Amino acid sequence: MKKLFNASFEQSIKLLDDQLIIYMIEKGDPKSLRSRPILNTFFSIVIFSIIYLISRLFYHQDPNSPVGRAEINFFPSWLVAIFLFLWLLCIVFIKRFVYKEISQVVFLLNANNLLIIMLLSANLLCITFFLKPLTLIGLTVLLGLVLLVSCVIFINKKRSIEYVLYGTGRKKDMLAMLVEKAIKYGWIVVIVVMVWKIVFPDSDEVRTDFVGFISTLGLWIAMNIVMIFGEAYLFFPYLLHGYYKYKYSEEYRNFEGKTQLEWYGEKYFNKHIKGTDKEEIYNE
Repeated sequence: MKKLFNASFEQSIKLLDDQLIIYMIEKGDPKSLRSRPILNTFFSIVIFSIIYLISRLFYHQDPNSPVGRAEINFFPSWLVAIFLFLWLLCIVFIKRFVYKEISQVVFLLNANNLLIIMLLSANLLCITFFLKPLTLIGLTVLLGLVLLVSCVIFINKKRSIEYVLYGTGRKKDMLAMLVEKAIKYGWIVVIVVMVWKIVFPDSDEVRTDFVGFISTLGLWIAMNIVMIFGEAYLFFPYLLHGYYKYKYSEEYRNFEGKTQLEWYGEKYFNKHIKGTDKEEIYNE
């Protein structure tokens, strides 16, 4: 893993050959939200409020639930406060290094951290409710399989990135190409499902407890796999590109042909660069 963070500037530019990174740069910037801190704060409050309400589900269980009644709570409400504290701590820490050109990267990094918190919360909730029907052995095997799939996905992507950076390892693997196709055409599946729900809204209401249990379990597994793919093939490569953009900030600035004021923004430029040895003097 250390090798991924030791590329030279010239090698790091090769990351721009990854079409998914280009997609994140061009399409993954929620400018309307990033430029409105009040709206951003509002959405964050809403999300953490939902997470808190989810943590209270243990005390409001449905006796007719296909997974039965849980007896041990793995997602107590005080964990939400810890998640919130850690998330805010990361924001405050990262804010010290933010300048204009990487503000999109930092915003998506904070959003990704929030996404991870949501995933952890959902998994802790599922562990709470699935422990009894699956038993400790069954749950351990299931989580082990999900972890194994995660390792396979990240190792494949790691090798793919190393090949891009250094020309070593293997070329773009079949898994990477399948992921690109899935991201490109996956919205078609979503639309088909939505249309099916509209045309046949009651088609899945009649089911046995067993079918309901399997469906709920399948949704949990699918949620984890989708999130793992998203982290490995979208967020991680993009954030790695952002890391190199910060590490070689001047090299990337010259590469893109921007002035220091354009690159760093007026606030960062006046505070950290203007009047120092870092400032470039432009001849009129």
